[in-house]
Amino acid sequence: MKNKLSLSLITLFSLTACSSPDIVTDMSTIQNQTDVNASSVKAKNSTVDNGYLQQVVSSLDLNKDGKIEATEVPILVGGKNVDYVENSDGSAISGYLPVAGKEMSVSTVMDMMNKGAALSIMTSKVSEKNKDKIISNFVSAVLKDPLSEKGRVFGYSTTIGYFTGKTTVVVRSMDSLILTREIKEQLTIGNGTVNGVPYQSGNGSVSVLPNVATIDGKYKARLRFGYYDYFESGIQLIGYHKIKDASSKVVAE
Repeated sequence: MKNKLSLSLITLFSLTACSSPDIVTDMSTIQNQTDVNASSVKAKNSTVDNGYLQQVVSSLDLNKDGKIEATEVPILVGGKNVDYVENSDGSAISGYLPVAGKEMSVSTVMDMMNKGAALSIMTSKVSEKNKDKIISNFVSAVLKDPLSEKGRVFGYSTTIGYFTGKTTVVVRSMDSLILTREIKEQLTIGNGTVNGVPYQSGNGSVSVLPNVATIDGKYKARLRFGYYDYFESGIQLIGYHKIKDASSKVVAE
């Protein structure tokens, strides 16, 4: 099994390297990796699509109390110019346990995204019972993206070769079925152990970017998938694009 929480995450600015075997990564490591890689993506000024993003963020608030708790879904919000905040203890090893007072309101998340933060969702043992509902709500909201065409949206994932140092990007055009499948793969909790303790969290993540990333000058996406190996695998005859030597081909608006 590769990187336990191999989050290529977190912002429209970041590009990540390949994962390494059987390592559990906590939030502080993820944040540092994101900032280190942030300079490899070009950026332009743009505005957040508030109406659309409000629907996406609100879809994670299952009990409709205006807050997103770790027991609903663990989230991490932040970016290169916005401090990272999570609604849990921030540890993949413990399983993103809820912490009193760390629940994040929908309005707080929206305010951070207006400042350039991305929203990343993970999964854990404490939220596992809600995973199917979260995915269903999230997919329904995501497909309302004004950029969607015929019920399909683009998502992407990146990796950097160990020996070449070159970035590879995979882009997928996804309808409801494909999107649901890809998110479920990202949020699967494996059967391995860390120091004899079963995994408490999933391997991957799905990030919603505050603005649009344009890949290779033609594919526009707001969804970034953290675990590249999961996202790359599987057969898709139409709408699958693999772009090599792509460090300059992901442009964040």
